[in-house]
Amino acid sequence: MARLPRYFVKGQPQSVIHRGYDQETVFFHDDDCQYYVECLEDASRHYGLAIHAYVLMDNHVHLLATPETSQ
Repeated sequence: MARLPRYFVKGQPQSVIHRGYDQETVFFHDDDCQYYVECLEDASRHYGLAIHAYVLMDNHVHLLATPETSQ
């Protein structure tokens, strides 16, 4: 069953967890982490997402972010 749509309240920070497939490792080298952060920065500007904090683990990422719109 698919997850229900995320509840959106304008200006409300949200906790987001992004995991690798079957909790497998997604970051093998420091370069992988750097590339992910660069992509995250570009996407946050493009889609209007304020990133307050992030943690990159071997197999997942935690974000604290506030979207400007529900899209």
